[in-house]
Amino acid sequence: MLKITKPAFLKKVYSLILDKLKELALGENLDNLIQARRKRNYKNQSDGYFFGHLVSVIFASGFNSSILEKKWDATVRAFSNFDIDKVANYSGGDIQKLIKDKKIIKNERKIRACVKNAKEMQQVIKSFGSFQKYIESFDDLEILKEDLIKRFSFLGPTTVYDFMKEIGFNFIKPDVHVRRIFYRLGLIETDKDIQEIRGKIQEIGKMMAEAVHEKLSVVDAIFWLYGSGNTKYVEKAICKRKPLCEECPLAELCQYFKTCEHSATIPELPKEERPRERLAKGESLATQELLAIILRTGYERKNVLEVANNLLAKYSGDIEALFSADINELKEIKGVGFTKAVQLKAVFELYKKLIKSTGKEKPIVKSPQDIVNLVPEMRYLKEEHFKVICLDSRNRASSPKTISIGSLNTNLTEAREIFKPAISESSKKIILVHNHSEDNPNPSEDDIGATKKLIKLGKSLGIKVLDHIIIGDKGFISLKGQGLI
Repeated sequence: MLKITKPAFLKKVYSLILDKLKELALGENLDNLIQARRKRNYKNQSDGYFFGHLVSVIFASGFNSSILEKKWDATVRAFSNFDIDKVANYSGGDIQKLIKDKKIIKNERKIRACVKNAKEMQQVIKSFGSFQKYIESFDDLEILKEDLIKRFSFLGPTTVYDFMKEIGFNFIKPDVHVRRIFYRLGLIETDKDIQEIRGKIQEIGKMMAEAVHEKLSVVDAIFWLYGSGNTKYVEKAICKRKPLCEECPLAELCQYFKTCEHSATIPELPKEERPRERLAKGESLATQELLAIILRTGYERKNVLEVANNLLAKYSGDIEALFSADINELKEIKGVGFTKAVQLKAVFELYKKLIKSTGKEKPIVKSPQDIVNLVPEMRYLKEEHFKVICLDSRNRASSPKTISIGSLNTNLTEAREIFKPAISESSKKIILVHNHSEDNPNPSEDDIGATKKLIKLGKSLGIKVLDHIIIGDKGFISLKGQGLI
């Protein structure tokens, strides 16, 4: 496990942020927010409860929260105290009255969307019996999010998180503030809003919540406030776009702080914290730290980490754009020059050759032995490794992807990781492989049960789990070949 995702590290981060927010708290609002998050739950709620939160999220999007608070009581009355049947039957005249009503937020598109959503919610309740039963019909939250976006107007990739959070789902919203803080701490590789990063934030957030014995939705609130500085709860933001590093208690843990102008130069850093030494120990490094190793030196006013940070910033953190830059463009960056530009370009070209080579002569899988031949090293591993091999329509195998090291776990987070390679490669078929550290490859009851769960989850995603092969020192077992799945 990486140092930065160990429970002790995550617990320290959370505690330092929470203590700082308590210093900045305005009255009892922060405590009230935390208590509300702890109590919020979508279980045993009325259908009107869900509709009310849906209306709230729609009107809150793009408006200052204080404006919505001032007009909220009038909004509740305007939508018949969130009586879904009444709102669904609003006539054109009723809608026009709302549009002209100065007591509520004047936005025709949102008003019409709320009426339309009442009709959709009415149909959902008719089909499932209640909105809660509709929610509980989904085993996978990602699929639920997609369905909510498809059904309800004004719910998008961001606002659907707000709606689910407001009704009581326990997760962390990967918004710009959370992504920024996670990225600066070195917990994620980029602060861009992409699916892989959203999933990683959920995974790390869950680990943090478990480490501090707190609900994940409370962790979400703490990070949101630390980055946004919502003035209803705290005096100011600390880790904002231009951070107040001098006031931040996380400085000693922060990768961003270590690469900025006010941080120590490389020679001043303890040897064990320098990028080269950390990479030699097998630690995961931030992109700018890897670039710093290639560049080797800075110049008179900037250390090499600062040069690497500036280089990455020029391309807005887009590694693909950086890799596509030509030597003339790279050498113009202060602290790079011709020689370092050529070094960088050589590394980029090697990477491109690697990518091309992985697409050549993919082996065709006809039997379990063909899979075993792809992972010959697994019979000698001292720890259990779990791998996934994706197949295309012609049963050609891509390179094996290691999902985890240790015992097989089928919790939701790890299950998503198992299917992630197939989703990214648009593969409809996968084969699972793991080794037993002892000689005996015979499957345990847990192995068989976990595989059946993954087969069921795969069906819901349109991905077929063809087999699960267990490798021991003296042979292997195919669960499908043994008739166990």
